[in-house]
Amino acid sequence: PGLPGLHSFAVATHDGKWLLIGGRRDGMHQKFNGFTTSAANQRLWVVAPETGQLWQRDLAELPDTLQEQLRSANMEFLQQGETLWFAGGYGRSEVAQNHITYPYLTRIDVPGLMAAVVENKALAPHLHQLRDTFFAVTGGQLQVLGDTFYLVGGHRFDGVYSANSANPTQFYTDGIRKFVLDSAGQLVHKSVVKDELNLHR
Repeated sequence: PGLPGLHSFAVATHDGKWLLIGGRRDGMHQKFNGFTTSAANQRLWVVAPETGQLWQRDLAELPDTLQEQLRSANMEFLQQGETLWFAGGYGRSEVAQNHITYPYLTRIDVPGLMAAVVENKALAPHLHQLRDTFFAVTGGQLQVLGDTFYLVGGHRFDGVYSANSANPTQFYTDGIRKFVLDSAGQLVHKSVVKDELNLHR
């Protein structure tokens, strides 16, 4: 009871609880008015499925770029221990005054952010955002092998995703984007493997 109806969101788990971030609350996107901010998930949710407890926090206290990416849809995400990596995603950006695929990789301290939501403490200390258009991908997948991350497939869409939108731009990555981070979460290496035949979608 009280659990939001969400799709296209990111999830992490810790200590028997779920952390739900981003996604949409409006079912399938509308043909003429898709991906409105009003129907985006603008809250962080912590769920204890065994007890039915539910906590939530609005994203409004965060800086604009964090708010916008964390309410996006179809981001790539990966939990690695107590860290959730949150890449790309698509949605309406007031900063850019357009719908965009977000050029960010955000590192999330899962237990820290969960505790902040439950205990009503500051959210920002548990989030670190890195900007690089290399991460502007939506609808792909994120995996890791050793110390190398693999951002596989997906596409970049900028403009309103609608039947009557004016001049949207879209391209598929057609490949795998590989990257390595240092211990501080900074990008130290990136490369791309292209294969338009096998990796277009």
